[in-house]
Amino acid sequence: MKAKGLQKLRWYCQICEKQCRDENGFKCHCASESHQRKILLVAESPEKYVNDYSSEFQRDFLKLLSTRYGTRRVHANLVYQEFIADRTHLHMNATKWATLSEFVMHLGKEGIATVDETPKGWFIQWVDNSPKTLARQEAIAKKERMEMDDEQREQKLIQQQIDKANALKQQQQEHAEGEDDKVEEGATELVRENEEEKIKLDISIKPTVGTGLKLGGGAGLLKPKSLNALAAKKPNPFSSKSTSSSTPAPTSASTTTSTATTGPSLPNNSTNTTVPKKRSAMEEIIEREMAKKKRLSELDSFREREGDRDRDRDRDRERDRERDRDRDRDRERERERERDRERERDRDRDRDRARERDRGDYDNERERERGRERDRDRERERERVRDRDRY
Repeated sequence: MKAKGLQKLRWYCQICEKQCRDENGFKCHCASESHQRKILLVAESPEKYVNDYSSEFQRDFLKLLSTRYGTRRVHANLVYQEFIADRTHLHMNATKWATLSEFVMHLGKEGIATVDETPKGWFIQWVDNSPKTLARQEAIAKKERMEMDDEQREQKLIQQQIDKANALKQQQQEHAEGEDDKVEEGATELVRENEEEKIKLDISIKPTVGTGLKLGGGAGLLKPKSLNALAAKKPNPFSSKSTSSSTPAPTSASTTTSTATTGPSLPNNSTNTTVPKKRSAMEEIIEREMAKKKRLSELDSFREREGDRDRDRDRDRERDRERDRDRDRDRERERERERDRERERDRDRDRDRARERDRGDYDNERERERGRERDRDRERERERVRDRDRY
């Protein structure tokens, strides 16, 4: 009866690849002539056979580890149990490692796998050192470095802009504090010599860029200042009144606050230009960031379009290669069918020849049979003639 499942390892002969059922069978096998011949061959170079068995065992073990578990961390004994489940596996007693722990430590020293010993036993993790995997890891690391460099440059630029904005803000604060100090130094106490005298204010405004206005004079009038000589000499033909007549008369006020708030209105001078509003440093930073994000989005969309084109080209190439393979397969099938038809014709020709040959042999045999029949008839005729002559 044939044994099922795995047998004991001590009754297995790796050199002959024979599994014995019991100790008596193993002794009989060791005393056999074939086993003795193989033992003599191994005795000539035992290290060579041990190294070959060790390399084969390691290759098969790593193949199972890489295909079954990949780069996951797993118990070494679990992998070994799956490895020895195959009846045709190479046994460890034929290798240079006496135990599984020695084999696991060997893998760790060679850098083939990452091993660590725990209270539950040895754990192993395969290290994928294939060129394809290394190239993929290098590409990923390069991409991460590029992204990190971009982020660092962006953070550095933002920090520089923030520092610049803070310095500008500090300068503006210092300038404002200096102006306040000058105003405080120039301020004097209001003293009235005559209580019945009317109050007259003399307010002067510094001209700004694009405006030529000056509010002054004892009467508190607003006199526009022409920007050039031509504007001063050439009168406006479309105005019904002159500039001097359009200025209102001074008004007296009972208090200083009413006089300051009810001043004359500014004339509408067509030569005045509008001053653009100056943006703050934070607004400039935000605008630059928005422009940068827009450029990055455009670059990403461009790269995505390029990637789509590359994928389309790859699909077209793959489709062309598939079409070429189909064409080659069709041609090969046609040639195979032609060869089959040629072989069929050859078989038919051989069959016809054999039939003709058999027919010729049959005709020859019939002719020979007729000849023998004729010989027998002649012999009978001669016998009858002899009998007649005898009587």
